[in-house]
Amino acid sequence: MRVPGAIQPHGWLLSLDPARGGAVAWSENWTALFGDTPAGALAEVAASLQGATAALVDGEGATSLGQHRVGGQLLHVSAHRLGGLVHLELEPSTTDLGAQAPIYSLARHAVPLMQRTTSVREVCEVVTVEMKRLTGFGRCLVYRFDADGHGAVLTEALDAGYDSYQHHHFPASDIPAQARELYRLNHLRLIPDANYQPVPVRFADGRSTALALDLSQAQLRSVSPVHLEYMRNMGTLASMSVSIIVRGELWGLVSCHHHGPHPLPYQTRMACEHLGQLLSLQIEAKEENERVNEQLKLRELTLAMVAHMADSDATLRRLVDEPGPLLR
Repeated sequence: MRVPGAIQPHGWLLSLDPARGGAVAWSENWTALFGDTPAGALAEVAASLQGATAALVDGEGATSLGQHRVGGQLLHVSAHRLGGLVHLELEPSTTDLGAQAPIYSLARHAVPLMQRTTSVREVCEVVTVEMKRLTGFGRCLVYRFDADGHGAVLTEALDAGYDSYQHHHFPASDIPAQARELYRLNHLRLIPDANYQPVPVRFADGRSTALALDLSQAQLRSVSPVHLEYMRNMGTLASMSVSIIVRGELWGLVSCHHHGPHPLPYQTRMACEHLGQLLSLQIEAKEENERVNEQLKLRELTLAMVAHMADSDATLRRLVDEPGPLLR
């Protein structure tokens, strides 16, 4: 899972070695931009972007580097540092939407609704509806893991023609421990088309990266053929998963599905990731409130029992000391 040796075809990967300088690996689809011999052009791309990656911290996940014109196309560039390498991921860019950008829609609609909720289920209901509105997926649901890794669907929002999974339970084997760990590390995964053909990634010297390049934090990382077959068997050709991280652990997922291919621009995905972070904070706060309220209820019950016992002791002493008035 961490070293698939390939990416999904809706973007390009370029891996740099900051210590030595220059590109060390890239996806084979760069030929679509630069022709059959992209090495020289990629060296120029690496040189132009290397300075922007200087502040990246190893293992912290992707950071947006904004829009850059590469090979005559305007591409969005994100970058992350992992294992001593810097990985650049480039995708076709959308125009600047200004006040119509998904992040502003998130602030206007989702945040006020989330603030008015009083329980974990209520805030999850809000997020499923808002995630569906932001993305246009046919079905969005919140999926919670238990201590053994089994999953249960808490809430969902769906279009006509989509099966409901409300209250369904799924065994831990559906999302094994290794996959759950990747969800904990990489908080958003998009598969725009389950019928895609993986694009191999190669080292500059021609070696295959299948057993060498860790792509666990790459947004374009190719996924297991078994998972793609699982999606198709569910009647799903596109999916997106957003991690819910509570107290540092994977609490659950916001999972979105579509019957057909469904690409999603970087701006929208980042709004979805922010929504997942807000949901994580809300769940943590609400669970803490529930814990405190339970402690208060327990304390009140304990005090009531002590008071009742004290009253019973006082009554018993009066019966022993002065039985007359109480027995009349």
